[in-house]
Amino acid sequence: MASGQRLPHYSLPAQDSVGISTEIRGGTGLFTGRIPYVYLTNIPTNSGMYQYSASVTNTSAGVTMSDFLFSPNPQAYNPFSNTSIATKYPTYFPIKAGTIASADFVVTDPKYKFPQVWRTDFAFDKQLGKTWKLTVEALYTKDINATYMFDANQKKPDATVTTGSYTRGYYSTTAARRINSQISGNAIVLANTSRGSSFVFTTQIEKSFFKGLYGSLAYTYTYAANLTENPGSQASSVWTANVTASTLNDFELAYTNFAVPHRIVGNVSYRFEYIKHLATTVSMIYEGAVNGTYSYVYNGSLNNQGLASANLMYVPKDATNPAEILFKNNVTYANGQTYTSAQQAQIFENYIRQDPYLSKHRGQITERNGAKRPWYNRVDMKLMQDIFTNVGKRRHTIQLSADIYNVANLINHYWGARKIYTINNPLKVESVSNGVPTFSITPYNGAPVTQSFINTISTSTTWAVQLGVRYIF
Repeated sequence: MASGQRLPHYSLPAQDSVGISTEIRGGTGLFTGRIPYVYLTNIPTNSGMYQYSASVTNTSAGVTMSDFLFSPNPQAYNPFSNTSIATKYPTYFPIKAGTIASADFVVTDPKYKFPQVWRTDFAFDKQLGKTWKLTVEALYTKDINATYMFDANQKKPDATVTTGSYTRGYYSTTAARRINSQISGNAIVLANTSRGSSFVFTTQIEKSFFKGLYGSLAYTYTYAANLTENPGSQASSVWTANVTASTLNDFELAYTNFAVPHRIVGNVSYRFEYIKHLATTVSMIYEGAVNGTYSYVYNGSLNNQGLASANLMYVPKDATNPAEILFKNNVTYANGQTYTSAQQAQIFENYIRQDPYLSKHRGQITERNGAKRPWYNRVDMKLMQDIFTNVGKRRHTIQLSADIYNVANLINHYWGARKIYTINNPLKVESVSNGVPTFSITPYNGAPVTQSFINTISTSTTWAVQLGVRYIF
């Protein structure tokens, strides 16, 4: 939805015989989203016309400046057309005349439309007596014209590669990928898809206990899936950044990286005045949520598409079984220790067992953004002390405040810390022979990785205190 747009809103208040009021609201409509202008500018700048240039000055060695006088002919200094200029100055024009420029091309589907979604919202607020309020809201969004990209210069795989019980496409050579072998780059097409949707459900309960004391608790569930998050600023980077079980042209509906599946937020606040000139406010806010999602991929190009970490990983049913996965023998790591294939197999088997996602998906291909970082809990506290008095008809207040972020981490440095994944590509592709890959374990701190998560130490996870003074009049 574009900034500033709102769903049509309709309310239907009601009140029953015991004074419990209900307000129903909602709306539905078609909305145009953010326009991908940067992708449109890729078209003229990636047309094969601007990628090659030469800088020739009167101080350049071996250059006769009379060879570069002004010419109204646009092909005069084009090495693809002017054979003599390319032959005489190969240093400045290292391209054979008459050949095709090697470049990435970007074009748009003639039927391409700017992004649009159909969005529907329904909610109700119910006042339960004088002190309780219940809110329930659901928001559904369906893609109508979402943006995605594909490479028009890429063939379907001409071979296969097998991991465990799963076989995927494989390119026997780099040239086997290209429809036009004279163009070594990609031909990215900007197009539309309607595959993608999201659903958000929120419920919240609020209560005013007595004068000055208030509390609320809310839960939000989010599901969102699409073909691509368009994770880049250029057409080529968007296309290459997606991860799939096969090739990047095989689009798969998967979880989006921007959705938090489960989130709980609660707060409680109490303000009380005393001795006619003082007031103290204590507030606490709790947040608990899944700390993001991620994808398990291979370290290296499994299908010889030339892109590292673009292939979703197969999870062996038993990593110690050579029929499920093969490891390279005698791999030496930075710690100076050499590991046999059997040792690596056992290390990876242990890695799967301790990982909450991999252990539940044995014998399967991992899902894009299917793995979840561990749940985290955070409590922030705010203390405010007001000192006030009336001067004439106006109240003047000096307010002292202390914001304590991540209180639990202040009490114990193990508490309140967020965990991040150690690495998301634990298997390194060493080689592929006769359609069967051989792996080694990706190193972490100079040794094979053995655990999925570590605590992240940053200002977002450690405790902090902010002090403030305000004069209010």
